[in-house]
Amino acid sequence: MSHDREPVLERRPAVNLAQLRMRARPAPTALALLSAVALAAAGPVVAAQEAEPGWVVERVRFEPVADGGGHIRVDGSPTYRGTVEVRSGPAGLAVISEVSLNDYVKGIVEMPADWPAEALEAQAVAARTYALNQRASTADSTWRAAGADICATQQCQVYGGVDGERRPSGDRWVAAADATAGQVLLSRGEPILALYSSSNGGRSTAGGKPYLKAINDPDDARSPLSRWSNAVPLGSVAGMLGVAPPLTLVGVSSQEGAVVYTVKDPAGVASSRSIGADDFRGRANSSLGAAPGLPSAVPSPRFSVATSGDRAVISGGGWGHGMGMSQYGAYGKALQGMSSDAILAAYYGGITPTTLGGDQLPASIRVAVALGQSGVTVSAERYFRPVSESGIPLGGVEVGRWKVKPAKGGVRVIPPVGRDQPLTARTASVEPPGPESTPVVRFDLTAPAVVTVRYVTPTGQPGAGPAEVVDVGEVIRPLPPPLTRGSYRVVIEADGGPGRFLSVPLHLEVDGPVRVRGQTVGAGEPVASRGGRAPVAALALLLVVVMGAALAASRNAARP
Repeated sequence: MSHDREPVLERRPAVNLAQLRMRARPAPTALALLSAVALAAAGPVVAAQEAEPGWVVERVRFEPVADGGGHIRVDGSPTYRGTVEVRSGPAGLAVISEVSLNDYVKGIVEMPADWPAEALEAQAVAARTYALNQRASTADSTWRAAGADICATQQCQVYGGVDGERRPSGDRWVAAADATAGQVLLSRGEPILALYSSSNGGRSTAGGKPYLKAINDPDDARSPLSRWSNAVPLGSVAGMLGVAPPLTLVGVSSQEGAVVYTVKDPAGVASSRSIGADDFRGRANSSLGAAPGLPSAVPSPRFSVATSGDRAVISGGGWGHGMGMSQYGAYGKALQGMSSDAILAAYYGGITPTTLGGDQLPASIRVAVALGQSGVTVSAERYFRPVSESGIPLGGVEVGRWKVKPAKGGVRVIPPVGRDQPLTARTASVEPPGPESTPVVRFDLTAPAVVTVRYVTPTGQPGAGPAEVVDVGEVIRPLPPPLTRGSYRVVIEADGGPGRFLSVPLHLEVDGPVRVRGQTVGAGEPVASRGGRAPVAALALLLVVVMGAALAASRNAARP
């Protein structure tokens, strides 16, 4: 085949982010210059600082890059799917996990995963409904002030990220989340306030909504805390109530939403005082010890107090607020053969799940996984990239532990030591075909990058391999078999993010016959060895620096 002109190895546009989850934005190689380029691109949001390493941005997102999804780790917290955002909150740094709704439900750790499937499915629907209700809420909270929809603690519902999926029998919980995907409890077309607690003591508490009624619940007897008692020395209760000498606490009792306590002065004159039942419980849980087998001194707001000798006996039922679904009650109902729909209807005023389509559900939910932090360290199971709030990448294919701390105007993002070093190839070569093999390109990078191998075959046909994330270490990529003698021209393009672009040109001369699928093509002596005009690794390494510097300079000059 003849050509009017020699084919050109043309540099193509950067890989589309939707296809590869990474977009190259080349810049000067030094970290200080990288900050300056980010400043020019992002305006006043990104500030270059010479005194300290890293970048100052309003907020930073850490996004998984590798195929199959890398999970993001935050020191002191679970591992998370989706992205992790770090921003300044009202009292320090806020860490927010943004994740798809169903993946969020998979990370909920509110019920033992080895319970019956019908109980797990009822819990999954209740958790999804509660999350959607909170996402739509405008009530003041510390997590909403930090830009999240919901918190990750018992104050909302406990979210354990990927760790929740990986707990013992976690696959059963994941199956329940998948089996109920899109199922929501609705009232007048809106997700209900699907409250639930561990145990209600045999009767649920009214929650101020038509669907949160007080109902008898004998199945709650499955709970070891359905009935409980805690005997506490009067002296301990006296300290909790602020009764101090010369007064002596001599008795306590319950009375219409309050706790009445009696004290005597040194003359033996008795007097009574009172404290609200909720206040009494709060103080007791903060200062009194729990009896063996109890999670706290007063596990439930449904309790009474009486005096027995020198002790105050606190008796009650259930664990938690007792509104909506009892988890142990759901467990008991599932053991009796009730379906998840029937379990939910029993606790939420007859409401059963409605399945919503994908276009009726939010694509993601923002979960505050940590608030008020003085600093955080973020890493990943595989690769990730940090991105500013305006979408400017602060890195490409990244590994290591990245630190974030508060800074004026936002947060300072600090990469690992050595991250400001340029991307280089320790080795790079193209090897001729063997008797029954195709040519191959070998290279070894100093950091992860997105790599594309472009080539022109001896017949003049240009092509390129797929763009792939490549880790540190030797990589081998095959080329198409030559159909005739001639020259291979190859370019290895490695893109590791801003300031870390590398282009390595290579060459291979095939000057002998080639065997393709068992047939000999061409004539003469056997295929040429690695000698001749084929470059060695040393030549490639020399070209790395020259080509990389030239590309960086030309790109910066062309940038508006």
